[in-house]
Amino acid sequence: MPVRARLRVLTGPSTGRVVPVAGDEFVLGRVGVQVAAIVFRNGDLVLVPREGPQPPMLNGEPVPADGCPVRNGDGLEVAGTRLELLPPE
Repeated sequence: MPVRARLRVLTGPSTGRVVPVAGDEFVLGRVGVQVAAIVFRNGDLVLVPREGPQPPMLNGEPVPADGCPVRNGDGLEVAGTRLELLPPE
């Protein structure tokens, strides 16, 4: 599976960890709290809400139900954890 991007964890117990975003769908969050996915759609990475009473945040703004494109350097917040999108390497 190609690595399309990486996520750096900025808060929480995994602070500093860098996780590869691979494949056509990468799911993140906590079931029962908030779940989102980074989906490879039409050549773009798109953050899509999947579960939870509130949508995830992208650069401080709520993500619409149909998703929002994400770019390198964007800040995400899912299930109370802040993350930064990085290039594949």
